[in-house]
Amino acid sequence: MLIMSLHKPWSRQNIPWVTLLLVLINVVVYLGYQRKDDGLVESAVRYYVHSGLGALELDAHTRYLQQTADARLRAAR
Repeated sequence: MLIMSLHKPWSRQNIPWVTLLLVLINVVVYLGYQRKDDGLVESAVRYYVHSGLGALELDAHTRYLQQTADARLRAAR
């Protein structure tokens, strides 16, 4: 939701060009730059699985889960 306080209704004389430009830039960044993220995440997960990092971190992660006070994390073991 976009809330803009204006003292009078929109017209050609008082269009908030800077605000509309910022919204457009944010949409372009969100849709444009993040479209490749799925492939990058998949590549990182594939590397993590094939490199054996999970086996190296297993003991430390198990200790963390035992020490945490969050019951949801302890139940996830």
